[in-house]
Amino acid sequence: MAAFVRGIALTAGTVGAMNVLIRLKDGVDGTDRFAEHTNREHRKHPFSGMHSPLFPTEEQVEIVGTHFPNYLHMLPTDLETFKKQQTIQSPVSLLPLARCPVPMDRTEASIIAVGGPPALISSALEKKVVYIRDSRKHPASKGAANHIESDAPTEAPTTYPPTRFLANQIFRTCFGYVALRSVEKTGHFPWRTLNWTGWIKHPKEWPTGIRIALLFQRETMKDSQQREKQMADVAEKCRDGEAFYNELNEALSYQLLSDPHGSYYMARNLSERVELETTGHLLKNEDRLMEFESPEEFCAEYGFTPQVELIGKKTHDRIISADYESLIGTHLERNGGSVIDGTLLTVYSDETSTGGMIEYRKKGSAASEFLPFSKLLLSLGSQPILDSSGRSLFDLVSARGVSTLAFIYVPQEQKIPPLVVCGDTNHVTVLGRQTDPIPGEDGKLYYRYLVRMTSGACITPNCAEEDSADYDASIAVGLIASVRKTLGFKVEVIVAYGCNRHVSQYGETRWHPLHPDIAAQVGAGGGGFTRGSEGAKFLTSAD
Repeated sequence: MAAFVRGIALTAGTVGAMNVLIRLKDGVDGTDRFAEHTNREHRKHPFSGMHSPLFPTEEQVEIVGTHFPNYLHMLPTDLETFKKQQTIQSPVSLLPLARCPVPMDRTEASIIAVGGPPALISSALEKKVVYIRDSRKHPASKGAANHIESDAPTEAPTTYPPTRFLANQIFRTCFGYVALRSVEKTGHFPWRTLNWTGWIKHPKEWPTGIRIALLFQRETMKDSQQREKQMADVAEKCRDGEAFYNELNEALSYQLLSDPHGSYYMARNLSERVELETTGHLLKNEDRLMEFESPEEFCAEYGFTPQVELIGKKTHDRIISADYESLIGTHLERNGGSVIDGTLLTVYSDETSTGGMIEYRKKGSAASEFLPFSKLLLSLGSQPILDSSGRSLFDLVSARGVSTLAFIYVPQEQKIPPLVVCGDTNHVTVLGRQTDPIPGEDGKLYYRYLVRMTSGACITPNCAEEDSADYDASIAVGLIASVRKTLGFKVEVIVAYGCNRHVSQYGETRWHPLHPDIAAQVGAGGGGFTRGSEGAKFLTSAD
């Protein structure tokens, strides 16, 4: 028995040592700017695998400014400033109305929305809305795929248990290292990962992570009837959200949502094909449609054959304009509202009284200002909301994805759909196409597309620090490789950084009532777009 144990220990030690050597010698074989950045960062961080953001060159900024000027605001160009943005943390205190230093004039009360897309979008059809946003920060929505997927299979909480996730991460770290070089060749990679160094650096966040993991585990243990009820509830919310978005799109002269509808999902192998077919079956349960087609049928419309086994088109999916904030902000102002660049500090309210007061500070001002509200919507992302004892009301961890902006070069006679998912979570959203074709190195003419590409979920503590935009290299390399191999086109990466979506104790994006007249959006997948409209019901609900 002792010999057997020694043999197991020796084998584990040998495998572990080989794992270390593979990490140290790893890298990618590409020669473009992203590959060079990856190899430099890997030499610095061979064990953590967390890489610093890649920012654009002056030439790339000039190209975007010349040919895609509407999207120039999406390019972060100064790394030092960008890192400082990640450190901004502004807790919001929730206090009794009696502690407000100024009296409340209820005749002046209005709807106030604070934060990101869910609050802004949910209040967009109301009159005289005051919207407050903090431009000092770089919100998760700026790195989102802008993909609205109004269906339960996409939006319902995952059934993937934390125990299985953690076991996979331990094995991957100790014995099953997935080499970047392998990911680059295949385009396949573990898109659910754990930021070990992040958790080691922040032991105070461990209780939060454990509580959320335990609640998630309980959620995944629900029986089939409970799961069906949950799916039906989410499906109903998605239908309501779709109707709301259609109404809002009409109010904005049909500039908010893409037309035509739909997004393509590419199954690259047998397991992805089975998953895609299962999703299609589930969509039928809520009267949604997944249209299946072969690569050859896809080629007849778009002029090229992707390297996949099966393609599914979700006909109800939409893309929200990357300029949504400006569009809705202008709409609010036309309806008697206002948009304020400022930071929310305190919310004053009582359970027994209607509405309340907020205290905020405008950008560049040292003095606080106060506004009365009749209804208040909060979508604050990672900002803690503190009770009167100074304790955070919600547990959050970050599911850090990789967000990139890139150029894709497509032959003149071909085109790519508005949104393609190249297996797993590898989203490619087309932002625009250069008007005139340009000559390639082979002498052929190509169109240059500007695209947003996103993928992955690296579970990380919800902390505001300079490395909050660092990303998991295996996810970034895998995302870019999967797009190149699936579509077969040249991809030139402009920007790559970690995008912190948030996972709450509830396991899904939801609106949580803090008070009869105050609701907070908790958790945000994909920037919070799809479920953001649920706040609209809260605004119109009776007290």
